[in-house]
Amino acid sequence: MQAQNYIKKNRIKRKITKNVLLYQEKYVILYQNCKHIKKIKQIIIGIVWAIMGLYVLLMILTHVAPVQQFLGSQAANALSQKLGTTVAVGRLDIGFLNRISLDDVVIMDQQNKQLLRASRLSAKIDILPLLQGRLSIATAQLFGAHIQLYADSLGATPNYQFALDSLSSRDTLDQSPIDLRINSLIMRHSSVKYDLLNKPQTKGLLNPSHLNLTDISAHLILKTLRDDSLNLTVKKLAFNEQSGLNVRHLSLHAEASTTDATISDLVLRLPHSELTLGDLSAHYQINQGRLANNSLHYRGSIQESTITTNDIACLLPQCEQITDQLLLSSSFSGTMNSIDVHQLRLVSADGNIALNSTGFVHHWNQQPAWQVNLDQLMLSSSLINNLQTILTDKVSLPDIVTRLGTINLQGEAEGTGQVFNLNAQLKADAGSLSVDMGMHDSERFDGHVQSDGINLNTLLNDDQFGTASIDLDVSGRLNESRTPSVSAKGTIPVFDFKGYQYHHIAIDANYTDDNIDGIITIDDPNIRLSAEGSANIHHGQLNSCQLKASLSDFRPSILNLTHQWEHDHSCRYRV
Repeated sequence: MQAQNYIKKNRIKRKITKNVLLYQEKYVILYQNCKHIKKIKQIIIGIVWAIMGLYVLLMILTHVAPVQQFLGSQAANALSQKLGTTVAVGRLDIGFLNRISLDDVVIMDQQNKQLLRASRLSAKIDILPLLQGRLSIATAQLFGAHIQLYADSLGATPNYQFALDSLSSRDTLDQSPIDLRINSLIMRHSSVKYDLLNKPQTKGLLNPSHLNLTDISAHLILKTLRDDSLNLTVKKLAFNEQSGLNVRHLSLHAEASTTDATISDLVLRLPHSELTLGDLSAHYQINQGRLANNSLHYRGSIQESTITTNDIACLLPQCEQITDQLLLSSSFSGTMNSIDVHQLRLVSADGNIALNSTGFVHHWNQQPAWQVNLDQLMLSSSLINNLQTILTDKVSLPDIVTRLGTINLQGEAEGTGQVFNLNAQLKADAGSLSVDMGMHDSERFDGHVQSDGINLNTLLNDDQFGTASIDLDVSGRLNESRTPSVSAKGTIPVFDFKGYQYHHIAIDANYTDDNIDGIITIDDPNIRLSAEGSANIHHGQLNSCQLKASLSDFRPSILNLTHQWEHDHSCRYRV
């Protein structure tokens, strides 16, 4: 028994000894591996510190003026070779975290005229998207940038075309698709000038052929710019234009694809105006890079906006002296060749103007078909007088228009090509008038004019006249090189003259080539007249006249013509 216990104890000791030796061997191996890992760790740390030190050294060097100037000259040489023109860069500054700045940049065009001058151009580029073939710019800044663009004529090669050509791929088979993102683009104290050199200048008028935008301040976010899509947000855009246009704030969001486009949240603020658009959407098809025929359909609206007329004096110089505020709203839709205005409302804050209308124009590229439904057009007498004062230098309103007083017009008009119909009712302080006219081709027209009462005293500014009512059929022909030919036939039921009201007047008159002929009859209790005659009037001068008349039951004293004869007179005249 003792011998067995002894043997068992020896086995346990040998097993423990063996395990201890095994663990010692593993520990030695692990210790040796740890020493190698520490060495590798020290090498990696050393490399990282070396890279960081080198980067910091480069940062320090690039902030030294001579180094910045040297880098700037190298960048200018590279850009000159790429663009094929003269480029100057004052200095290049490589900032922390991938920011590059160019100062005092000047780029000349191929006519050796200044194309671009900028105090500073800077951008911070994201590295990871660049490795994936995408250009993502975290921030971009243009300070003191002044761009001058021009072309000799419309369709001629502009002075900036060479720059676009140099940046595009010359191998169309190996052309990389556009994939650009700019998280923030800021532009300050900049200007853009564009001129078509063969077009005349128009001082004080907005002219697309001569644009000069100054004091540009902009903040843009370009989320996506690809060959097939666009996502752009204009946080703020402000500028002045040489015509006097002062845009204090413009903001919008735009998205576009190969089939759809939308513009939303558009707000435009001028010194005394604010224009707000509802969502503007468009659907279309693109074939081979071009808009497919008849594929465009669009829809949009103008939310109630405030327009002050002197803010748009760059479009209508006559409005410069008018400070009226107008409230504008509208909704519309259309295609490539048509527009439908579902609602147009324009009201002035002071009540001087009110417009409420609908209408459309279709097929304007062929034979236009159009319609206007005028529910209301009101122009106050004070507004008409102001217009007369403002337009005196260039356009003179007829005195009869200014004497109408406040005008209210309702009606509708429609036409196709040179054929149209008009039905309108005019009510004014001086009376009312209904017109039903038609144009049957480029020359012939006819219609009906009727009024229950027009105050001739007010219209003609002559106390001898009073109220008149008319009921006439009118027809005629327009002549390109001559005055129109006009015929009028109908009755004048009431006509006041010198305090007497005449009744039952009938006329049948024609006017052609300065010749007037016609018949007039009056069947009034105090005068019965039948007259027929003709006259030739040229440049306001009466050249000849023929008249045949019959007069009876003539009581001049009652007619307030004269009080020399108190008795009835009847006579016949031939001249």
